[in-house]
Amino acid sequence: MSDGFLFIDQIVSTEAEAPRYSRKESILKRITIILAIILGIELLYFLCIVPCMPLKAVRVSPINGMQRHELLQYAGISESTSFISMDVKRVTEALLSLPLVESVTITRHFPNAVDIVITERTAVAVSLAKVSGKLVPVYIDKHGVIYKIGGEAIPSLPLVSGLVFDQVVPGMRLPEQLKSFFTSLETLERSNPVLLQALSELRIQQKAYGGYEIIVYPAQNVGRVRLGSELNEEVLRYMMLVLDVLASKGIQADEIDFRTGTISYRTKEASSG
Repeated sequence: MSDGFLFIDQIVSTEAEAPRYSRKESILKRITIILAIILGIELLYFLCIVPCMPLKAVRVSPINGMQRHELLQYAGISESTSFISMDVKRVTEALLSLPLVESVTITRHFPNAVDIVITERTAVAVSLAKVSGKLVPVYIDKHGVIYKIGGEAIPSLPLVSGLVFDQVVPGMRLPEQLKSFFTSLETLERSNPVLLQALSELRIQQKAYGGYEIIVYPAQNVGRVRLGSELNEEVLRYMMLVLDVLASKGIQADEIDFRTGTISYRTKEASSG
């Protein structure tokens, strides 16, 4: 039979430690609850209150001729506009109604910031229109939109004639059939601007039964060239080659016709082919 001994001081020590650990757990629980409440309040403030407060940052691209506050006023964004109250669609439509604006991209950053990126229209051609009895330049972009009237002329832009204006106002669109023509000018400006600079004028001539054709006046030649309705780098390169060949042979053509498969030209004295 074995003997067992239990010391009284061991029992007292064990029973004394239990309440101490219980108090620590209670304090930790209380601290955890308090921190959770504080975190919940901050989260509620961040998610529900801040988005309803006035925007802290509104970054907007500049536009020639308009101050930042004018743009924001036109867009309907005031000092009281918040992340929640801002109507992105309405702001976009308002800015797109400006003749100078080609596109608008709006990015909202939760909870109180907005980026507005505005792309301005750029001219691919200039034409002339009569305003108040005077001929003034009108600037046309790649979409066939007249976005600017008057101002200083830009000599590097090709001159487009043959357009008929009853009344010209900023923001007006030319007929849809001409859009591809101005898109071609923008493509040529990017791919080979030297070819465009070799032309003194491009004339749009309406056809009797719809459509149009392009008449080109090279800068270094007296005559004109009929190109049909297609305008691209390949056509212009071929045109310049034919002009060089004719010049090398001493032929000064009054008009060259590229509209058919066979090139024909006409001099002031007679016609040849």
